Amino acid sequence: MSKAAIAGGIIIVIAAAGGGGYYYASQQAEQALQNRIKQIEKLAPGASLTYAGSNVSVLSKTATLTKVVFKDAKGQEYDAESVAFTPDSEDKLSKVVIEKFHTVIDGGTINIGRIDVNNFDLNSGAIVIADGKIEKIIPSKARFDLLNIQDVNFTAPDKTTGTIGQFEIKNYGLNRQSDQLIKQVNINIANIAAADKGDFLKIGKIQLDGMQFANAVQSIEHRTPPKSSPGEPKFASIDGVEAQLQGKKWALAKFEANNSKESNGDLKSRTTFNGMVINTQTNYALAPINALGYKTLDLSGSIEGNYKHDTSQWSFDPLDINVTNFGNVKASFKFNGPESLSANNPQEIVSKYALVSLKLTLQNEGLVQHLLESSAKQKGVTVEQAKATWIDYFKSDMNNSPIPLQKQGDQAIIDVLTNPKTAIMVDVQPKAPVTAISLMRKSPKEIFDALNATVKTQLPK
Repeated sequence: MSKAAIAGGIIIVIAAAGGGGYYYASQQAEQALQNRIKQIEKLAPGASLTYAGSNVSVLSKTATLTKVVFKDAKGQEYDAESVAFTPDSEDKLSKVVIEKFHTVIDGGTINIGRIDVNNFDLNSGAIVIADGKIEKIIPSKARFDLLNIQDVNFTAPDKTTGTIGQFEIKNYGLNRQSDQLIKQVNINIANIAAADKGDFLKIGKIQLDGMQFANAVQSIEHRTPPKSSPGEPKFASIDGVEAQLQGKKWALAKFEANNSKESNGDLKSRTTFNGMVINTQTNYALAPINALGYKTLDLSGSIEGNYKHDTSQWSFDPLDINVTNFGNVKASFKFNGPESLSANNPQEIVSKYALVSLKLTLQNEGLVQHLLESSAKQKGVTVEQAKATWIDYFKSDMNNSPIPLQKQGDQAIIDVLTNPKTAIMVDVQPKAPVTAISLMRKSPKEIFDALNATVKTQLPK
Protein backbone atom coordinates (compact mmCIF):
# COMPACT_ATOMS: atom_id res chain seq x y z
CA MET A 1 0.00 0.00 0.00
CA SER A 2 1.39 3.45 -0.86
CA LYS A 3 2.33 5.83 1.92
CA ALA A 4 0.13 8.49 0.37
CA ALA A 5 -2.89 6.17 0.50
CA ILE A 6 -2.29 5.38 4.18
CA ALA A 7 -1.96 9.07 5.05
CA GLY A 8 -5.13 9.89 3.14
CA GLY A 9 -7.02 7.15 4.97
CA ILE A 10 -5.90 8.43 8.36
CA ILE A 11 -6.97 12.00 7.54
CA ILE A 12 -10.41 10.68 6.54
CA VAL A 13 -10.74 8.85 9.88
CA ILE A 14 -9.91 12.08 11.69
CA ALA A 15 -12.62 13.87 9.76
CA ALA A 16 -15.18 11.17 10.42
CA ALA A 17 -14.47 11.14 14.13
CA GLY A 18 -15.23 14.84 14.29
CA GLY A 19 -18.75 14.41 12.80
CA GLY A 20 -22.22 14.24 14.26
CA GLY A 21 -23.43 16.06 17.34
CA TYR A 22 -20.11 17.72 18.10
CA TYR A 23 -20.94 20.48 15.67
CA TYR A 24 -24.05 21.76 17.43
CA ALA A 25 -22.10 24.29 19.48
CA SER A 26 -18.78 25.84 18.62
CA GLN A 27 -17.11 25.27 21.98
CA GLN A 28 -18.18 21.65 22.07
CA ALA A 29 -17.07 21.21 18.47
CA GLU A 30 -13.62 22.67 19.09
CA GLN A 31 -13.11 20.49 22.16
CA ALA A 32 -14.42 17.44 20.32
CA LEU A 33 -12.00 18.08 17.47
CA GLN A 34 -9.05 18.12 19.87
CA ASN A 35 -10.27 14.90 21.50
CA ARG A 36 -10.67 13.13 18.17
CA ILE A 37 -7.20 14.13 17.05
CA LYS A 38 -5.82 12.50 20.20
CA GLN A 39 -7.88 9.41 19.49
CA ILE A 40 -6.45 9.11 15.99
CA GLU A 41 -2.98 8.85 17.43
CA LYS A 42 -4.17 5.78 19.30
CA LEU A 43 -5.56 4.33 16.06
CA ALA A 44 -2.18 4.89 14.38
CA PRO A 45 0.55 4.31 17.00
CA GLY A 46 3.63 6.37 16.31
CA ALA A 47 1.75 8.80 14.05
CA SER A 48 1.17 12.45 14.88
CA LEU A 49 -0.89 15.34 13.53
CA THR A 50 0.03 18.96 14.18
CA TYR A 51 -1.48 22.19 12.89
CA ALA A 52 -1.21 25.93 13.43
CA GLY A 53 -4.92 26.68 13.86
CA SER A 54 -8.41 25.22 13.70
CA ASN A 55 -11.93 26.43 13.16
CA VAL A 56 -15.32 24.73 13.31
CA SER A 57 -18.37 26.34 11.69
CA VAL A 58 -21.55 25.50 13.60
CA LEU A 59 -23.74 26.45 10.62
CA SER A 60 -21.93 24.55 7.87
CA LYS A 61 -20.56 21.85 10.18
CA THR A 62 -17.19 22.32 8.44
CA ALA A 63 -13.98 21.86 10.41
CA THR A 64 -10.81 23.48 9.04
CA LEU A 65 -7.22 22.86 10.10
CA THR A 66 -4.41 25.13 8.86
CA LYS A 67 -0.69 24.48 8.41
CA VAL A 68 -1.27 20.76 8.82
CA VAL A 69 1.61 18.28 9.19
CA PHE A 70 0.91 14.57 9.45
CA LYS A 71 3.77 12.22 10.31
CA ASP A 72 3.28 8.46 10.04
CA ALA A 73 4.86 5.83 12.25
CA LYS A 74 7.90 5.60 9.94
CA GLY A 75 8.56 9.33 10.09
CA GLN A 76 7.23 10.16 6.62
CA GLU A 77 5.71 13.66 6.61
CA TYR A 78 2.76 14.99 4.61
CA ASP A 79 1.80 18.63 4.95
CA ALA A 80 -0.96 20.86 3.64
CA GLU A 81 -1.78 24.54 3.86
CA SER A 82 -5.27 23.59 5.01
CA VAL A 83 -7.60 20.60 5.42
CA ALA A 84 -11.36 21.18 5.62
CA PHE A 85 -14.03 18.52 6.01
CA THR A 86 -17.80 18.55 6.28
CA PRO A 87 -19.62 15.48 7.68
CA ASP A 88 -22.96 14.40 6.28
CA SER A 89 -23.40 11.72 8.94
CA GLU A 90 -21.25 9.50 11.13
CA ASP A 91 -20.63 7.30 8.07
CA LYS A 92 -20.16 9.87 5.31
CA LEU A 93 -18.19 13.03 4.61
CA SER A 94 -20.09 15.29 2.23
CA LYS A 95 -16.94 17.26 1.38
CA VAL A 96 -13.19 17.23 1.96
CA VAL A 97 -10.90 19.98 0.63
CA ILE A 98 -7.10 19.85 0.94
CA GLU A 99 -5.13 22.89 -0.19
CA LYS A 100 -1.44 22.89 -1.16
CA PHE A 101 -0.47 19.33 -0.32
CA HIS A 102 3.26 18.51 -0.22
CA THR A 103 5.45 15.53 0.60
CA VAL A 104 8.94 14.21 -0.05
CA ILE A 105 9.21 10.44 -0.66
CA ASP A 106 12.42 8.50 -1.31
CA GLY A 107 14.13 11.58 -2.71
CA GLY A 108 11.18 12.57 -4.88
CA THR A 109 8.62 15.31 -4.27
CA ILE A 110 4.87 15.64 -4.84
CA ASN A 111 3.01 18.96 -4.79
CA ILE A 112 -0.76 19.27 -5.33
CA GLY A 113 -2.58 22.57 -5.53
CA ARG A 114 -5.99 21.30 -4.42
CA ILE A 115 -7.79 18.03 -3.67
CA ASP A 116 -11.60 17.80 -3.50
CA VAL A 117 -13.52 14.74 -2.35
CA ASN A 118 -17.35 14.63 -2.34
CA ASN A 119 -19.57 12.15 -0.50
CA PHE A 120 -16.89 9.85 0.85
CA ASP A 121 -18.47 6.74 2.36
CA LEU A 122 -16.61 5.87 5.57
CA ASN A 123 -18.47 2.59 6.02
CA SER A 124 -17.27 1.00 2.75
CA GLY A 125 -14.54 -1.14 4.31
CA ALA A 126 -11.64 0.84 2.88
CA ILE A 127 -10.25 1.57 6.36
CA VAL A 128 -9.75 -1.61 8.38
CA ILE A 129 -9.50 -1.14 12.15
CA ALA A 130 -8.57 -4.09 14.38
CA ASP A 131 -7.81 -4.10 18.11
CA GLY A 132 -8.29 -0.34 18.20
CA LYS A 133 -5.68 0.30 15.52
CA ILE A 134 -5.71 0.99 11.78
CA GLU A 135 -4.64 -2.34 10.31
CA LYS A 136 -4.66 -1.46 6.61
CA ILE A 137 -6.15 0.71 3.89
CA ILE A 138 -7.85 -1.00 0.91
CA PRO A 139 -8.14 1.58 -1.94
CA SER A 140 -10.48 -0.57 -4.06
CA LYS A 141 -13.10 -0.52 -1.28
CA ALA A 142 -13.17 3.27 -1.06
CA ARG A 143 -16.44 4.80 -2.24
CA PHE A 144 -17.04 8.41 -3.22
CA ASP A 145 -18.88 10.50 -5.80
CA LEU A 146 -15.97 12.75 -6.76
CA LEU A 147 -12.20 12.96 -6.42
CA ASN A 148 -10.76 16.02 -8.16
CA ILE A 149 -7.01 16.66 -7.99
CA GLN A 150 -5.67 19.84 -9.58
CA ASP A 151 -2.28 21.38 -10.33
CA VAL A 152 0.06 18.48 -9.65
CA ASN A 153 3.82 18.71 -10.06
CA PHE A 154 6.30 16.04 -9.09
CA THR A 155 9.92 14.99 -9.22
CA ALA A 156 10.55 11.23 -9.12
CA PRO A 157 13.58 9.72 -7.35
CA ASP A 158 15.20 9.18 -10.78
CA LYS A 159 14.75 12.93 -11.49
CA THR A 160 11.89 12.46 -13.93
CA THR A 161 9.69 15.55 -13.59
CA GLY A 162 6.12 16.24 -14.56
CA THR A 163 2.95 18.24 -14.18
CA ILE A 164 -0.72 17.27 -14.40
CA GLY A 165 -3.36 19.96 -14.71
CA GLN A 166 -6.27 17.82 -13.50
CA PHE A 167 -7.10 14.26 -12.50
CA GLU A 168 -10.75 13.52 -11.77
CA ILE A 169 -12.73 10.39 -10.91
CA LYS A 170 -16.51 10.38 -10.57
CA ASN A 171 -18.64 7.62 -9.06
CA TYR A 172 -15.80 5.50 -7.66
CA GLY A 173 -16.49 2.21 -5.88
CA LEU A 174 -16.63 -1.53 -6.47
CA ASN A 175 -19.13 -2.45 -9.22
CA ARG A 176 -19.78 1.22 -9.96
CA GLN A 177 -19.40 2.76 -13.43
CA SER A 178 -16.72 5.42 -12.96
CA ASP A 179 -15.79 8.34 -15.22
CA GLN A 180 -12.18 9.54 -15.33
CA LEU A 181 -10.60 12.66 -16.75
CA ILE A 182 -6.92 13.60 -17.00
CA LYS A 183 -5.83 16.92 -18.50
CA GLN A 184 -2.58 18.65 -19.42
CA VAL A 185 0.01 15.96 -18.73
CA ASN A 186 3.64 16.96 -19.25
CA ILE A 187 6.40 14.55 -18.25
CA ASN A 188 10.13 14.95 -18.83
CA ILE A 189 11.70 11.51 -18.51
CA ALA A 190 15.13 11.11 -16.94
CA ASN A 191 17.13 8.46 -18.78
CA ILE A 192 20.59 7.15 -18.04
CA ALA A 193 21.39 6.37 -21.68
CA ALA A 194 22.76 9.44 -23.43
CA ALA A 195 20.94 8.49 -26.63
CA ASP A 196 17.60 8.69 -24.87
CA LYS A 197 18.08 12.11 -23.24
CA GLY A 198 15.25 14.50 -23.94
CA ASP A 199 12.50 11.86 -23.74
CA PHE A 200 9.13 13.34 -22.89
CA LEU A 201 5.38 12.68 -22.92
CA LYS A 202 2.65 15.29 -23.40
CA ILE A 203 -1.08 14.53 -23.36
CA GLY A 204 -3.80 17.11 -23.80
CA LYS A 205 -6.66 15.00 -22.42
CA ILE A 206 -7.59 11.44 -21.51
CA GLN A 207 -11.23 10.53 -20.87
CA LEU A 208 -12.55 7.14 -19.75
CA ASP A 209 -16.30 6.94 -19.09
CA GLY A 210 -18.36 4.01 -17.88
CA MET A 211 -15.62 1.77 -16.47
CA GLN A 212 -15.51 -0.21 -13.23
CA PHE A 213 -12.21 1.33 -12.20
CA ALA A 214 -12.31 0.18 -8.57
CA ASN A 215 -12.61 -3.42 -9.78
CA ALA A 216 -9.39 -2.96 -11.78
CA VAL A 217 -7.70 -1.58 -8.64
CA GLN A 218 -8.90 -4.64 -6.73
CA SER A 219 -7.25 -6.90 -9.33
CA ILE A 220 -3.93 -5.14 -8.70
CA GLU A 221 -4.39 -5.61 -4.94
CA HIS A 222 -4.89 -9.33 -5.58
CA ARG A 223 -1.76 -9.38 -7.77
CA THR A 224 -3.69 -10.30 -10.91
CA PRO A 225 -3.51 -8.36 -14.21
CA PRO A 226 -6.17 -5.62 -14.29
CA LYS A 227 -8.71 -5.80 -17.09
CA SER A 228 -11.91 -4.01 -17.97
CA SER A 229 -15.29 -5.69 -18.07
CA PRO A 230 -16.81 -6.51 -21.50
CA GLY A 231 -18.19 -3.39 -23.16
CA GLU A 232 -16.03 -1.09 -21.03
CA PRO A 233 -15.11 1.67 -21.02
CA LYS A 234 -18.28 2.87 -22.69
CA PHE A 235 -16.35 5.84 -24.08
CA ALA A 236 -12.62 6.50 -24.28
CA SER A 237 -10.69 9.33 -25.88
CA ILE A 238 -7.12 10.58 -25.99
CA ASP A 239 -6.28 13.99 -27.44
CA GLY A 240 -3.10 15.86 -28.24
CA VAL A 241 -0.33 13.33 -27.62
CA GLU A 242 3.30 14.19 -28.33
CA ALA A 243 6.09 11.90 -27.21
CA GLN A 244 9.70 10.92 -27.48
CA LEU A 245 10.25 7.55 -25.81
CA GLN A 246 13.66 5.87 -25.94
CA GLY A 247 14.58 8.45 -28.54
CA LYS A 248 11.63 7.59 -30.81
CA LYS A 249 9.31 10.49 -31.67
CA TRP A 250 5.61 10.13 -32.41
CA ALA A 251 2.33 11.98 -31.98
CA LEU A 252 -1.41 11.30 -31.94
CA ALA A 253 -3.97 14.02 -32.60
CA LYS A 254 -7.07 12.09 -31.52
CA PHE A 255 -8.25 8.62 -30.56
CA GLU A 256 -11.86 7.69 -29.73
CA ALA A 257 -13.57 4.42 -28.84
CA ASN A 258 -17.22 3.63 -28.14
CA ASN A 259 -18.08 0.28 -26.58
CA SER A 260 -21.33 -1.36 -25.52
CA LYS A 261 -22.69 -4.66 -24.26
CA GLU A 262 -26.22 -5.68 -25.24
CA SER A 263 -28.64 -7.48 -22.93
CA ASN A 264 -28.06 -10.73 -24.84
CA GLY A 265 -24.29 -10.52 -24.26
CA ASP A 266 -23.35 -9.19 -27.71
CA LEU A 267 -20.54 -6.63 -27.81
CA LYS A 268 -20.15 -3.67 -30.15
CA SER A 269 -17.17 -1.37 -30.59
CA ARG A 270 -16.11 1.45 -32.89
CA THR A 271 -12.66 3.03 -32.80
CA THR A 272 -11.28 5.94 -34.81
CA PHE A 273 -7.94 7.72 -34.76
CA ASN A 274 -6.20 10.42 -36.77
CA GLY A 275 -3.02 12.42 -36.80
CA MET A 276 -0.83 9.53 -35.64
CA VAL A 277 2.58 10.69 -36.81
CA ILE A 278 5.65 8.47 -36.42
CA ASN A 279 9.10 9.95 -37.02
CA THR A 280 11.07 7.42 -39.10
CA GLN A 281 14.36 9.29 -38.53
CA THR A 282 14.42 8.41 -34.82
CA ASN A 283 13.03 4.87 -35.07
CA TYR A 284 15.65 2.33 -36.13
CA ALA A 285 13.01 -0.28 -36.97
CA LEU A 286 11.69 2.11 -39.62
CA ALA A 287 15.09 2.81 -41.20
CA PRO A 288 14.10 1.06 -44.47
CA ILE A 289 11.03 3.31 -44.71
CA ASN A 290 13.15 6.36 -43.98
CA ALA A 291 15.55 5.31 -46.76
CA LEU A 292 12.64 5.51 -49.20
CA GLY A 293 12.24 9.20 -48.42
CA TYR A 294 9.51 9.01 -45.76
CA LYS A 295 10.64 11.23 -42.88
CA THR A 296 7.35 10.61 -41.09
CA LEU A 297 4.38 8.26 -41.39
CA ASP A 298 0.97 9.91 -40.94
CA LEU A 299 -1.74 7.37 -40.08
CA SER A 300 -5.48 7.58 -39.62
CA GLY A 301 -8.17 4.96 -39.54
CA SER A 302 -11.22 3.31 -38.05
CA ILE A 303 -12.40 -0.13 -37.05
CA GLU A 304 -15.78 -1.56 -36.10
CA GLY A 305 -15.95 -4.77 -34.12
CA ASN A 306 -18.81 -7.01 -33.02
CA TYR A 307 -19.01 -10.12 -30.87
CA LYS A 308 -21.94 -12.52 -31.11
CA HIS A 309 -22.37 -14.19 -27.75
CA ASP A 310 -24.53 -17.10 -28.93
CA THR A 311 -22.04 -18.18 -31.63
CA SER A 312 -18.82 -16.97 -29.93
CA GLN A 313 -17.82 -15.20 -33.11
CA TRP A 314 -15.92 -11.96 -33.58
CA SER A 315 -16.26 -9.85 -36.71
CA PHE A 316 -14.39 -6.70 -37.73
CA ASP A 317 -15.95 -4.89 -40.65
CA PRO A 318 -14.73 -2.52 -41.79
CA LEU A 319 -11.13 -2.03 -40.77
CA ASP A 320 -9.72 0.94 -42.64
CA ILE A 321 -6.18 2.28 -42.13
CA ASN A 322 -4.64 4.97 -44.32
CA VAL A 323 -1.01 6.12 -44.41
CA THR A 324 -0.67 9.45 -46.23
CA ASN A 325 1.31 9.19 -49.51
CA PHE A 326 1.99 5.54 -48.72
CA GLY A 327 -1.05 3.28 -48.99
CA ASN A 328 -4.42 2.18 -47.69
CA VAL A 329 -5.54 -1.09 -46.10
CA LYS A 330 -9.19 -2.12 -45.95
CA ALA A 331 -10.18 -5.41 -44.33
CA SER A 332 -13.08 -7.41 -43.00
CA PHE A 333 -12.57 -10.62 -41.11
CA LYS A 334 -14.29 -13.07 -38.79
CA PHE A 335 -12.95 -15.54 -36.26
CA ASN A 336 -14.36 -17.79 -33.57
CA GLY A 337 -13.11 -17.52 -30.01
CA PRO A 338 -13.90 -16.64 -26.41
CA GLU A 339 -15.05 -13.19 -25.35
CA SER A 340 -11.76 -12.41 -23.60
CA LEU A 341 -8.31 -13.90 -23.19
CA SER A 342 -7.35 -15.75 -20.04
CA ALA A 343 -5.04 -13.68 -17.86
CA ASN A 344 -3.26 -16.90 -16.86
CA ASN A 345 -2.76 -18.30 -20.37
CA PRO A 346 -2.15 -15.62 -23.01
CA GLN A 347 -0.97 -18.35 -25.43
CA GLU A 348 -4.56 -19.41 -25.95
CA ILE A 349 -4.79 -16.76 -28.67
CA VAL A 350 -3.03 -19.23 -31.00
CA SER A 351 -5.11 -22.21 -29.92
CA LYS A 352 -8.63 -20.98 -29.20
CA TYR A 353 -9.14 -18.28 -31.84
CA ALA A 354 -9.94 -19.71 -35.27
CA LEU A 355 -10.06 -17.70 -38.49
CA VAL A 356 -13.37 -18.00 -40.35
CA SER A 357 -12.77 -15.57 -43.22
CA LEU A 358 -10.64 -12.63 -44.27
CA LYS A 359 -10.93 -10.12 -47.10
CA LEU A 360 -8.11 -7.65 -47.57
CA THR A 361 -7.70 -4.80 -50.06
CA LEU A 362 -4.29 -3.12 -50.45
CA GLN A 363 -4.25 0.17 -52.33
CA ASN A 364 -1.00 1.86 -53.30
CA GLU A 365 -0.95 5.62 -52.71
CA GLY A 366 2.72 6.42 -53.25
CA LEU A 367 4.75 3.50 -51.87
CA VAL A 368 5.38 1.88 -55.27
CA GLN A 369 6.71 5.13 -56.73
CA HIS A 370 9.06 5.58 -53.75
CA LEU A 371 10.31 1.99 -54.13
CA LEU A 372 10.99 2.43 -57.85
CA GLU A 373 12.75 5.77 -57.38
CA SER A 374 14.93 4.33 -54.62
CA SER A 375 15.83 1.28 -56.73
CA ALA A 376 16.62 3.46 -59.75
CA LYS A 377 18.87 5.71 -57.67
CA GLN A 378 20.78 2.77 -56.17
CA LYS A 379 21.40 1.16 -59.59
CA GLY A 380 21.99 4.38 -61.49
CA VAL A 381 19.17 3.76 -63.97
CA THR A 382 15.88 5.44 -64.86
CA VAL A 383 12.64 4.69 -63.02
CA GLU A 384 11.24 3.00 -66.14
CA GLN A 385 14.31 0.77 -66.37
CA ALA A 386 13.97 -0.15 -62.68
CA LYS A 387 10.30 -0.98 -63.23
CA ALA A 388 11.13 -3.22 -66.22
CA THR A 389 13.73 -5.10 -64.14
CA TRP A 390 11.22 -5.70 -61.35
CA ILE A 391 8.53 -6.89 -63.77
CA ASP A 392 10.97 -9.33 -65.37
CA TYR A 393 11.92 -10.68 -61.94
CA PHE A 394 8.33 -11.35 -60.86
CA LYS A 395 7.46 -12.88 -64.25
CA SER A 396 10.33 -15.31 -63.84
CA ASP A 397 9.29 -16.15 -60.29
CA MET A 398 5.69 -16.68 -61.41
CA ASN A 399 6.73 -19.04 -64.19
CA ASN A 400 8.96 -21.12 -61.90
CA SER A 401 6.71 -21.30 -58.83
CA PRO A 402 4.74 -24.54 -58.27
CA ILE A 403 2.34 -22.88 -55.80
CA PRO A 404 -0.80 -21.29 -57.35
CA LEU A 405 -1.10 -18.64 -54.63
CA GLN A 406 2.46 -17.48 -55.19
CA LYS A 407 1.78 -17.22 -58.92
CA GLN A 408 -1.28 -15.08 -58.13
CA GLY A 409 0.80 -12.86 -55.84
CA ASP A 410 3.48 -12.37 -58.47
CA GLN A 411 0.89 -11.43 -61.07
CA ALA A 412 -0.74 -8.98 -58.65
CA ILE A 413 2.59 -7.21 -58.08
CA ILE A 414 3.18 -7.03 -61.84
CA ASP A 415 -0.28 -5.46 -62.27
CA VAL A 416 0.49 -2.79 -59.64
CA LEU A 417 3.89 -2.03 -61.15
CA THR A 418 2.21 -1.64 -64.54
CA ASN A 419 -0.55 0.56 -63.12
CA PRO A 420 0.16 1.84 -59.56
CA LYS A 421 -3.54 2.64 -59.04
CA THR A 422 -4.40 -1.08 -59.21
CA ALA A 423 -5.63 -2.58 -55.92
CA ILE A 424 -4.52 -5.98 -54.63
CA MET A 425 -7.33 -8.08 -53.16
CA VAL A 426 -6.69 -11.06 -50.86
CA ASP A 427 -9.55 -13.45 -50.05
CA VAL A 428 -9.09 -16.14 -47.39
CA GLN A 429 -11.96 -18.62 -47.00
CA PRO A 430 -10.89 -21.70 -45.00
CA LYS A 431 -13.08 -24.75 -45.54
CA ALA A 432 -13.18 -25.01 -41.74
CA PRO A 433 -12.13 -22.41 -39.11
CA VAL A 434 -8.36 -22.57 -38.67
CA THR A 435 -6.21 -21.70 -35.63
CA ALA A 436 -2.64 -20.47 -35.72
CA ILE A 437 -1.41 -23.49 -33.78
CA SER A 438 -2.93 -25.85 -36.34
CA LEU A 439 -0.72 -24.30 -39.04
CA MET A 440 2.51 -24.75 -37.14
CA ARG A 441 5.01 -27.26 -38.61
CA LYS A 442 3.11 -27.36 -41.88
CA SER A 443 4.72 -26.76 -45.27
CA PRO A 444 3.91 -23.56 -47.18
CA LYS A 445 1.71 -25.54 -49.57
CA GLU A 446 -0.21 -27.14 -46.69
CA ILE A 447 -0.73 -23.72 -45.09
CA PHE A 448 -2.01 -22.19 -48.34
CA ASP A 449 -4.33 -25.15 -48.87
CA ALA A 450 -5.73 -24.85 -45.32
CA LEU A 451 -6.35 -21.12 -45.72
CA ASN A 452 -7.91 -21.53 -49.19
CA ALA A 453 -6.57 -18.12 -50.14
CA THR A 454 -6.69 -16.31 -53.47
CA VAL A 455 -5.02 -13.11 -54.68
CA LYS A 456 -6.31 -10.96 -57.51
CA THR A 457 -6.27 -7.35 -58.60
CA GLN A 458 -8.86 -4.75 -59.40
CA LEU A 459 -8.30 -1.96 -61.90
CA PRO A 460 -9.23 1.59 -60.88
CA LYS A 461 -12.75 2.63 -61.79
